[in-house]
Amino acid sequence: GAGALILSEHLTWQGVYWLMAGAMSIGVIATAVAPAPHYDHRPPRSVRDAVDVSFGRRLADYPAIETALMMLAWTHRPLDGREVSILLRTPFLGISPAPARARMELRLREFPDRRWTLGQFLAAAGSGDDATDRADWLGRLSRVGKMLDERPRSAAPAYWAELADLLLTEMNWPGSASVDSADFQLIDRWRNLLNELARLALVTPETSMGEAFSQLGVMASEAVFQPETTSGVLQVIGPLEAAGARFDKLWICGLTATQWPPPSRPTPLISRRLQRQHQMPDAEPRDTTEYAQRMLERLLGSAESCRCSYARMAGDSEQSPTSLLPDTSVLPASADPGWYARSLVKLASVEAVADDPVPRVDRGERVRGGAGTLQMQLVEPFAAFAHGRLGIRRIESIAPGLSPLLRGNLLHSALFKLYEDLPSQSEVRDWSHDETEQRIADAIAACFLRYERRGDRVMHSLLELERRRVAELLLNVIDLDRSRDHVRVDAVEATHAFRREALSLELRIDRIDRFEDGSIAVLDYKTGTARRFLDADGNPRDIQVAVYAYALEDPVTMLGLFNIDSRQTAIDACRAQDRDDWDDTLASWFGSIERAADQLCAGDVRLHSRSNVADTRALGLLSRFGELRRDA
Repeated sequence: GAGALILSEHLTWQGVYWLMAGAMSIGVIATAVAPAPHYDHRPPRSVRDAVDVSFGRRLADYPAIETALMMLAWTHRPLDGREVSILLRTPFLGISPAPARARMELRLREFPDRRWTLGQFLAAAGSGDDATDRADWLGRLSRVGKMLDERPRSAAPAYWAELADLLLTEMNWPGSASVDSADFQLIDRWRNLLNELARLALVTPETSMGEAFSQLGVMASEAVFQPETTSGVLQVIGPLEAAGARFDKLWICGLTATQWPPPSRPTPLISRRLQRQHQMPDAEPRDTTEYAQRMLERLLGSAESCRCSYARMAGDSEQSPTSLLPDTSVLPASADPGWYARSLVKLASVEAVADDPVPRVDRGERVRGGAGTLQMQLVEPFAAFAHGRLGIRRIESIAPGLSPLLRGNLLHSALFKLYEDLPSQSEVRDWSHDETEQRIADAIAACFLRYERRGDRVMHSLLELERRRVAELLLNVIDLDRSRDHVRVDAVEATHAFRREALSLELRIDRIDRFEDGSIAVLDYKTGTARRFLDADGNPRDIQVAVYAYALEDPVTMLGLFNIDSRQTAIDACRAQDRDDWDDTLASWFGSIERAADQLCAGDVRLHSRSNVADTRALGLLSRFGELRRDA
């Protein structure tokens, strides 16, 4: 039948989806298929049967094998938080589905990143819910630990190969899902790799477990594997494999100046002079260019009809076509084919729905996010719907040491403990030097103990430095409060409810101060770089504090931010005494809040077309922002 040729650095499964949606009977030739690290991103089996990818990858690059190697590595060395996170989320270990393990992984992110031994992780995860998948996971890890206690210090490679198989079987590797032919071949290749490890006894009669499992990882990274498949509708092969083949039609893409000719790779162990003398491949840039020219001419002569293309942009860099292309007619760039929807309809038999409006908020419906959801509604209504009503939450990245989020949480918790007994300004002024230091020490101890119990020696050192920083910041807050007149702390971490028709939001207010006249000040702690409460037009940059004021019944005469940072500790606020139109100002802000709440209740999920891709990337897959902006 027809044929097509693709020359590109990477072709993802999504790209294959697009090709399948656009032309169901085209053969495809590419230079590499990009793997999806750590996840099982395989397409539906009907798609995999239709696509024949003729590219071998290193055995260690397959997610199932990578997971097995990582689990075996945990038996003889600690893993960092990222690696433990992968083992908790992977479907290749334990039983699936695993919601309790996902909750364990989220709790792991709350702790400072550290290296976990198997025993330390079991001790840290010993308490929690009794969900089936969690109990199964911890039970399997415990049995693995007992098996490791009985191992010898040194043994033959065959012993360690058998132990590796037993350990992975105990962890239910490669998962509980049924396997197809490609999966079965991958598992069989892994068994052969274990046999190869056992045969190392010919050169290494005995070795330790760590050395044996490390060698197994080296062998997996050197072995190349490609499952045998029947010919599919779509064939993906390399350009060298296309030598001598004929096609009815030909499509060559990715022909940018940076990709073609490909970078030269001269042999590093032989002098360049000898390589030139014996005319070895890639000895000179001219050799690489001439080789790429010959290959391109051969491919162009493989079909009567040929089309070449290249990407105009790669990230933020503008691309140009390779100079090796012959003079041909240039056609304008084609419009977006809309392959998301077409691939779903054709490959997964999903029926398109013409109109599917978002329902209104019902009474009793839980809307998450508090005042932040209303702020999202003002900036990006779709984000308010996704985070507030669908419950989508951003998962923080695992950062080395103490993450900014953890440092901010520690400071917030210490501030709560410091003023938990709600002292007045006069009481704060009367604190002696020793009492002030003791209160600060008690507040810090109550917040840091949870993390110090799980920390190693390095983490204890980092936490000690953070203790000193937080102690200095708490002292700055106390000094600032002592300089204020006629005020007392009325509430800290106060919980209130925002209600507007069917909408109900749970609010948590950092701090409420009460003045002598009975009015209150609503303050929100901000750590890090100092922020301004009002913009140039005199409106709040963030509506959060105004939402707090809306929900409170007491008269509010001050709204602002309590900036706490090592460079500056100060309050940036808007006060009634400084504005003659205070009541009108509050009424205007409250009107904006009510309109945002009404739009959220009505199911408003609009997208702001002027947003950039970076701001919408987190929810781009759900909102299809990129496609909608291109269509606009």
